[in-house]
Amino acid sequence: MIDKIFGVVQHHNAPDIHLNVGLPPVVRIAGKLKTLPADPLTAEQTEEMMRTVTPPRCQVELSERGSTDFAFTHNDNRYRIAAFRQLGVICIVMRSLRQVTFSVDDLHIPHEVCDTILRGHGLFLVTGPTGSGKTTTLASLC
Repeated sequence: MIDKIFGVVQHHNAPDIHLNVGLPPVVRIAGKLKTLPADPLTAEQTEEMMRTVTPPRCQVELSERGSTDFAFTHNDNRYRIAAFRQLGVICIVMRSLRQVTFSVDDLHIPHEVCDTILRGHGLFLVTGPTGSGKTTTLASLC
């Protein structure tokens, strides 16, 4: 089942996947959440999908803390995955990570920011809503 979901995500270039017990899989396409034409997920199905993508150390963390975050690669596509317990069942949220890294110039980041980063001390906060480019910005600065 998880392979079918990844296939839909890749076909539609959907950045987000939400898997919740009692609901069909939900993906974000063109900025809007869309329910996939499928039966609602069972607790057993979400548990199976979690075990398919989650490394053993993260499964231990999930059982001990109730949540875990990790990266996963499927067919050369990377995902940031959060698995957590909600109302006693497993929920999974996956975000597709772009393979393209942009340069500082591509993102129009002022050169003064780069100069400041090279000083080796200080604090930078990169904030914003989901999908606003925080991870992309940080990747360009490394």
